[in-house]
Amino acid sequence: MPSITATGVHHLPSQGPYIISPNHQSYLDPLVLCAILPYEILTQLFFVGASEYFASPFTAWLAKQCNLVAVDPDANLVPALKAAAFGLTHDKILMVFPEGERSIDGTVKRFKKGAPILARQLGVPIVPVAIRGVFDVWPRNRGINWRVLLPWRGHRVQVAFGAPMRIDRCADDGDAAAALRNRVAMMWEALDRTREVPEGDPPRA
Repeated sequence: MPSITATGVHHLPSQGPYIISPNHQSYLDPLVLCAILPYEILTQLFFVGASEYFASPFTAWLAKQCNLVAVDPDANLVPALKAAAFGLTHDKILMVFPEGERSIDGTVKRFKKGAPILARQLGVPIVPVAIRGVFDVWPRNRGINWRVLLPWRGHRVQVAFGAPMRIDRCADDGDAAAALRNRVAMMWEALDRTREVPEGDPPRA
């Protein structure tokens, strides 16, 4: 296995509802995150993911085992938001990658509005998460390579969990998405500099 270091795990509330929002570097991101999340959180976790990746019988089965709700990102997002809201209103923990796709170069890209909309409407917090190093193991421009299932020798993977953010009910969803993205980007850059991850809520959008 690679060297995986995780900081800020104490920021994760032990009980839902809340949203975990990491940047998206690789297909391996969910595996890395689930490997370090406490068991009590894993038992409450569900995902929302693009249906195009879960169309085969095997991946559809995998989605079911992982409590993943498959949605069409190119269609009306109302059903996706309703599915996510249903889980959150039943005190579950949603993990969603706000970029909506894997980064082409490993850096943090623009965040979509889905997570802030849910957080604002339901009054649940968002835990920002920064992932670094997984892109080097399996980047977006590399096809399925069975070597990624072997020990990831020489790779250093870093994960940082930030303090929960709350979105003001009067906030603009675009501004809130930008604030969330900026927090994750700051944490991501801090991982590279191996300095302390910034704490506390940013100014509300």
